[in-house]
Amino acid sequence: MTNQHRFIKPPKDLSRRHVRFDNIALLPGDMLPYRATWEKIAGNLPAGSSLIVLPPSRHPQRRLYETIANRLRSLGRPIRLISAEQVLR
Repeated sequence: MTNQHRFIKPPKDLSRRHVRFDNIALLPGDMLPYRATWEKIAGNLPAGSSLIVLPPSRHPQRRLYETIANRLRSLGRPIRLISAEQVLR
């Protein structure tokens, strides 16, 4: 089985040391229509935090999202995990 996920290098402007992100949001693509909702949640987080919207429990990528959250936590990053159902409310 091959890796279905591709990671590419970020644009050169984002690779510069002086660029800092306020917050990072990681979510499934089907959450894009609800952008205003999850952006509001992410905007209320402290600077440097990450918002991860987990796909439904039976979704094949859920484990990947949980692994990323655990890795970011192990690096000392503050993480807020919410389910897709919470965004849809």
